[in-house]
Amino acid sequence: MEPSEKIDNEKIDNKIDNEKIDNNVNFVRVPLGTYDAFHSMTCNVLNATICSLSLKGKVLFMPEKCEPNDYKRYTYLGSLDGLSVIRYYLLVIFSFTGLSTLLGMTKTKRSEESLVVGFACNEITPAVLQHLGIESENGLVIRRFEYDFGLPMLKVKMFHVLDKATDKLHLVEIYERRNFLLQLYFGLAMLIIWWNDFHVVSVATDEGSGSLR
Repeated sequence: MEPSEKIDNEKIDNKIDNEKIDNNVNFVRVPLGTYDAFHSMTCNVLNATICSLSLKGKVLFMPEKCEPNDYKRYTYLGSLDGLSVIRYYLLVIFSFTGLSTLLGMTKTKRSEESLVVGFACNEITPAVLQHLGIESENGLVIRRFEYDFGLPMLKVKMFHVLDKATDKLHLVEIYERRNFLLQLYFGLAMLIIWWNDFHVVSVATDEGSGSLR
């Protein structure tokens, strides 16, 4: 996707109108463009709700070069624990990523989908799959995104990892910060927003199959 290409939210909404949204959200096929708007931090409330509810697995939000022993520090549960629309918009505002996109300072480097074959991604290592609770043969990266948020000087890679055994969708985000003061601010903002939600996930959740992906 070219950086200048914009998401037509109205067309996206038309694909999912007349659908009811509940905590299962297991019957809506979310378009790639909806997730693109979600991850580039310019998503409307309806689509933000759909995207957050679709992530029923774990969310691993970590800095690059993070060691496997530290994964637990950057893990929380998805839609079943804390990934609410309110927190999404707090991230949009306080991380400056939403403003960066609105001002045209965000470059979309990658927004791709492969629901059947998947992608081979070096970032999704056996250690990452193990931490997510996914057997190697059942892990499939079905979407991958990459953004350069110019305003907060933040680069982020995002991966949708499907566990074919449970049909749960996990999210892995790997970020790179390029300025010390902004690193400090970003860290404090994340600490405030996710104070009660960054924790060790030791028990797998079985709240429905979560076939929305």
